Amino acid sequence: MLDDYSSVYGKEPGIDDVKKRRSKKQTSTYYICCTPAKPNTFVFSPPIEGRWLGWYAFAYGYDGLLRWAYDAWPADPVRDSRHVLWPSGDSFMIYPGGGSSIRFEKMREGIVDFEKLKILRNKAAKSADPAIKNLLQQLKQHLKIFTLEREFKEEKLLNDIQKGKQLVEELSEKLR
Repeated sequence: MLDDYSSVYGKEPGIDDVKKRRSKKQTSTYYICCTPAKPNTFVFSPPIEGRWLGWYAFAYGYDGLLRWAYDAWPADPVRDSRHVLWPSGDSFMIYPGGGSSIRFEKMREGIVDFEKLKILRNKAAKSADPAIKNLLQQLKQHLKIFTLEREFKEEKLLNDIQKGKQLVEELSEKLR
């Protein structure tokens, strides 16, 4: 019944439900804020989690990701990023004056990856080249690991994204 639906990560509808919504041209996204603890973009979160968010959104079939609070700063965010109620950095991604953060930049990289994956998937789907079809299948298979991740070990996330980037580069080369 909702045209635009966003659920909190970890309390989401199934992948098939997201696909059904897409077939009806309904928008589905997922949401992170002070919850869950992982994955997230807190000051103490491993930066790779910010990039992982985009890969997960694509792998799950979402239209994107919602992240609470771009610039809801505490009293002096440059000196102290803590908030009374929420984990450090939860209430903002950038600093006063437009200063970026590693957390924001890593999340931005995940958004770029998400958009590139969409473009490549659409281009590859139109190709009759068996090498392209094979790479697309490898990428689809690799993306499943993002939907199954529950431990969020930094090294594993780095390796999963690196492997994904390698497949994206190979597919990009073949599609030129």
